[in-house]
Amino acid sequence: MFPHLHWIVLVLISTVFGALALIVKKRGLAHEHSLEYLGTFKFFELVIVLPFIPLLNLNYSFRTYAWLYVLSIFITAGLYYQAKGFKHVQFSKALPLFELRTVITLFASMILLGEFLSWVQVFGVAIILLSLYHIQSVGSVRGTIREFFHSKGLHAMLVSMFLLGVTIVFEKKLLLDTNIFSYLSIMYAFSLINALAALTIVYDGYSGVINGVRKEGTLIFEAALFSTLSNIFFLAALTTAYVALAEALRKTSSILAMVLGRRYFHDKHYKKRLFWTVVAVMGVVLLV
Repeated sequence: MFPHLHWIVLVLISTVFGALALIVKKRGLAHEHSLEYLGTFKFFELVIVLPFIPLLNLNYSFRTYAWLYVLSIFITAGLYYQAKGFKHVQFSKALPLFELRTVITLFASMILLGEFLSWVQVFGVAIILLSLYHIQSVGSVRGTIREFFHSKGLHAMLVSMFLLGVTIVFEKKLLLDTNIFSYLSIMYAFSLINALAALTIVYDGYSGVINGVRKEGTLIFEAALFSTLSNIFFLAALTTAYVALAEALRKTSSILAMVLGRRYFHDKHYKKRLFWTVVAVMGVVLLV
């Protein structure tokens, strides 16, 4: 796929679409319930990839599908908490928190796989945590701590980063058992099933998706489209790229989203948060 484009170009295209997805997602969440949004988002994602499913290899064992579904439950939960937190936290304060996912993955790999951090990676973790503190700071250490304990949005984002950061460790194994494009399509389908099940238990089932389409259908479809395009271009880049370098370059999407999103979100302390977001991404580069 895209044989004439260098992997760096593919990752940069992925980064642009990823940044646009974050901006549109934040706008769509403003007037939409988080679970309804997630169900509608997953519905549109599956619709977008449906034309490609006949071209995929889906001949896997029952055990593989079972593990994929178990993993999809945790990913769906992580995405729900991400939407919930993203909805309630200011755009310029929420974006840098996505870098925390890489830190969680490192520690999960250390605990579950017996991997160890190098001193460079420890330094990178320290830079990320310092950057996140300055971004979330409200003046004093006591005020920042008080803000953290009272912010349900921050709590939701942290739960999301923990769930999604840990699941990446298991995703690597399942990607080896399947392939990237098949994995993506299967997880889209399973995540939609999970979201509909949650909507049925908590609210009104598929009616929640219909409500989402009616209320913010255009913005949610745009977010799903940009997100899917970002994934496709990134997966295409991985066929020839160094994975670590591609991941590091893709992390710049949070910086681009903050720059482009200023038109829609007029947060205070924008320049300060942009600076520390750049520093946090530099910390991420040290981790990969």
